This record gives sequence, structure tokens and C-alpha cells, in this order.
Amino acid sequence: MIVFDLSCHQGHIFEVWFRSSADYEDQRKRALVVCPFCGATDVEKAVMAPNVTPKGNKTTSMVAMRSGGEPTPTEMKAALAALARVQAKLLEGSEHVGVRFANEARAIHEGDAPERPIHGQATREEAKALPPGAAREAILRRAEQAETGAEMSDWLRLPGLNSNA
Repeated sequence: MIVFDLSCHQGHIFEVWFRSSADYEDQRKRALVVCPFCGATDVEKAVMAPNVTPKGNKTTSMVAMRSGGEPTPTEMKAALAALARVQAKLLEGSEHVGVRFANEARAIHEGDAPERPIHGQATREEAKALPPGAAREAILRRAEQAETGAEMSDWLRLPGLNSNA
């Protein structure tokens, strides 16, 4: 995993994790990287301070090194609320089809269902089984986003980020 500080054209700076630098470039080109504050997809890498590791057996969390201290529960809740607002905006006008996502996308692609924005869950295997085209790419992108979301959920459960710990 690699972390980048990104900025949007409105000057918002935010941190995003990617599997690799190439993964970042691919997602940015496909407008999958979104500013959590304003929803802009026109983002670039921001200037970052170098990540210098402490000597010896000293350990410092990345959050503490980057921000000068651990985020408070209030700051974490505010950040999650901002992410939830961006997610809600992205899903406006989209129909939730749940685990039927791959089948519904296939039906739309083949003309057996009306054209409309949808969202739901699909496994990577279901996505790869679709015929090449926009529907397949959209589902593969969603599967990738779901995996990233699961990784973020795991990260948010770390003891240092949990106010109950």
C-alpha cells in the first residue's frame, strides 16, 4: 500500500491509500479518485513531507507523523461524515439492486432491462464473466472500490482509531 496527499482544483488536500503508484494513475485517469470535501474528480498529487522513519525501536504512527498527533474521535467522525456526504451525492439518482448488480448490469447492457444508473454488490468473478464493455468495466471498478472500502473498514477498526479502545 502507498499513501498520497492529493489536492483538488478548489484547494482541498486529502490523503488516499492505493495498492501502488500505477493503481493511483489508473484510478485517476478513470475519474475514480474523488475529493471527499467537494466531490471533484480533477485531483493531483499534493506536495508531501517525506516519511522519515525513527531510529532504533521507536515507533510512531503514520497519522501522528503526518498531522502532529492522533486524530480525536470528533475529527474522525467529521471525516467519516464528509465521506458519507460524498457517497450520498455520488449515489443520487442511482437504484440499489444489491447482489443482483452483475445480472442487472448484464440485462441493461443486452437491452433486456431499461437503461438507468444502478449500484450494488458484485464479486470480481461475476464482473469478469460479463462481456467486454462499459458495464463490465463499471462492475470491475465497483469491485475494486468495495475491496478498498473493506480495507478502509479494517483500518478504521485499529485500536488507536477506536474511541472505545
